[in-house]
Amino acid sequence: FRRVLFRSLRAPGLAQVWKRPDANAEVWRERAFEIVLEGDWVTGVFDRVVVEREASGAVRRAVVFDFKTDRVAGEEGVEAAVARHAGQLNLYRRVAARLTGLSPGAIECVLVFTRVRRCVSVSVE
Repeated sequence: FRRVLFRSLRAPGLAQVWKRPDANAEVWRERAFEIVLEGDWVTGVFDRVVVEREASGAVRRAVVFDFKTDRVAGEEGVEAAVARHAGQLNLYRRVAARLTGLSPGAIECVLVFTRVRRCVSVSVE
């Protein structure tokens, strides 16, 4: 696992994940949440969320990064993994929207496949 982690930290394809946000942003790391969403109790943990703010402090946008260690091979394997995890990421999108006050469309969700060192954006459902 350690080897995968260190390779991920240095991988050009994952640079956006580790990029230091500007001074008006905050980063949530391993942030737990519990929320009632559409009548259902939802509990989870965000791996990493970057919340970008205007100079006034108003939230402008947010990016949810979810780390996956799936063993995927080729483009078909990545596509299958994205399809498998899309529901979870879209749930995280709705939770992040509620917590930040943004619309779900203003929340970007990114799957970070650490083994293949690749990021894939997840479309809004």
